[in-house]
Amino acid sequence: MVMIHGGLFTIGSISVDEYDGRMLAAYGDVVVVTIQYRLGIFGFLDLDSERIPGNMGLFDQAMALKWIHDNIRYFGGNPNSITLFGTSAGSISIGFHMFASQAKHLFTRAILQSGSPMLLKDAFSRGESVAEKFAEIIGCYDKGNQTTIYEDTEPIIDCIDQTPFEQIYKAQDEIVQDNPVPFMPTIPSEYIDNIIADYNESIKIWQKQILMGFNLNEGALMLHLSYPKLYTRHDVPKHRLLKQVQNSVVRMGVDSGLKESTASAMANLLIRSDHEEDNPIVWARKVADLFSDVMFVCPTYQFVDKLLSYNTTTYLYLFAQRSKNSKWGEWMQVTHHDEINFIMGHPLRYPLLYNDDDRNVSSIMIKTWTHFARTGYVFIFFQLSLYSL
Repeated sequence: MVMIHGGLFTIGSISVDEYDGRMLAAYGDVVVVTIQYRLGIFGFLDLDSERIPGNMGLFDQAMALKWIHDNIRYFGGNPNSITLFGTSAGSISIGFHMFASQAKHLFTRAILQSGSPMLLKDAFSRGESVAEKFAEIIGCYDKGNQTTIYEDTEPIIDCIDQTPFEQIYKAQDEIVQDNPVPFMPTIPSEYIDNIIADYNESIKIWQKQILMGFNLNEGALMLHLSYPKLYTRHDVPKHRLLKQVQNSVVRMGVDSGLKESTASAMANLLIRSDHEEDNPIVWARKVADLFSDVMFVCPTYQFVDKLLSYNTTTYLYLFAQRSKNSKWGEWMQVTHHDEINFIMGHPLRYPLLYNDDDRNVSSIMIKTWTHFARTGYVFIFFQLSLYSL
């Protein structure tokens, strides 16, 4: 089982404790491999050139997969039974590898947790605007008479090469302040030709068994990251009236680049209630549901439909176990990334930090994930106890 970590394509590392695979390997009796890849500017800056082609992070992942495929037998693994699994950005990456000629033949099955490659098309077409902003911040580009940054990239790349790392890092921080998810794979690109929706059934995919799903309230974390002063971990705006919430969503839509008329129509359509007045937490969860639907739920269902058109066996799950030691406020329920600790066996590794339910759910998920990795089938191991493992 090969894990690709998440982190908005900007942060993350296999040295983070929650990605430690020892419990999954021990309790699931599998070989677990975790991989690194370049992130942020270094992984996903796109200058459409041989020197900075974009999607360098995806190329890194593909190189790691090739090494694993060629060498895993020396570690007790089977190159003909490799399952990729990952959450968030890692999950989106897996979806692209399923359709990329460099990687699609290097693994057998896929588990996609809280991330779909079928996000809105706009999410994968930001490469030029992000590149322009970055190059302008570090003083390597002045748009002037150029219609696009891609007109003459070599002087820009030479300038970037001479820019101190600290300055590059500060520029990345500035970009992230305006948009918590600025760095994404770019399509079309050298790594992947088309958005997934444009591939037809004549394209062969090698993975015939897929497990995919999302958490109960994915959007709560995205809402918190996008508006950290309004939606804190433990507090939400004191909205009590439906119209207040709808107006707030309109402002969010305009902030993200939508026309006000489009944002207003979206708010009126998607933020509805039988009550004109309600608890602020209820309203916060409704707004979070909107984020969930746009960023996770709908793209997941769209990808499932796509996979079924290739005659795959695709399983869909919903994760709804709130951990005893959750660091998020009650309004956030079970949010983005909450499932990974259970899959990696944290409740079994640190039993005093969790309760019996948490430990049991972790046991079930380890058994389910590893059984799927071995067989391609999902069997829910209900009524397991820690000791039955």
